[in-house]
Amino acid sequence: MSKRCIVIEGEKYPCEIIKTNNKTMRVSYQNGTFIIKSNPKLHPNIDPQLLYQENKRTFKRILSFKDNSYKYEPGEIITLIGKKYLIVASLNNGIYGDSIFINMYKDPKKEVFKAAHDMILSYLDTRTRFFHAKYFYDVPLPSVKVKIMKSRYGVYHTKHNYITYSAYLAHYPLELIDYVIVHELCHTKVKSHQKEFYDILVKILPNHKELRKKMKEERYIAS
Repeated sequence: MSKRCIVIEGEKYPCEIIKTNNKTMRVSYQNGTFIIKSNPKLHPNIDPQLLYQENKRTFKRILSFKDNSYKYEPGEIITLIGKKYLIVASLNNGIYGDSIFINMYKDPKKEVFKAAHDMILSYLDTRTRFFHAKYFYDVPLPSVKVKIMKSRYGVYHTKHNYITYSAYLAHYPLELIDYVIVHELCHTKVKSHQKEFYDILVKILPNHKELRKKMKEERYIAS
């Protein structure tokens, strides 16, 4: 492991290069440091600054997460499905009134989504059914699942006809959650992002480009 630094808009950020056997290079931002994991056989001489220059958009997007992410700690207030909840340390998980109780002896983020899973799933399923009945009634209704995904808003699985939504969507404004739902339902008719796909999307959400921009500004999911 070697330590370097990356200069972004005049500010220095520590950088650590970690050797792995993976074929894909991965970049993350943890505790104030950029972590670059790469295979030395494939990338023998990494220059972090040059890597940043070639991938400015990616680095800035990764860096932006630190400005708008929760720590999921007791006493913190988080938004889930348009409502604010106070995180309370407990030995059991559950949502009671305006408080979400989580087991602090385990991973707090996973415990938050575990406690809120049924609520999040119920909301996403209800909204998926709503839009399907209104605009996509001529195709089979997909089932709905929820999973912690940091890099995807949602995924439509064509073969088995179901949609997996990211649990992080629960932090987004309701109009943006609806945008993701409609986007994934469009895939029930058109698999790829071709002209026909956007023809359907624009009829339902004429302001889809504006909504897409807002999605990126929220920064909970890198997509």
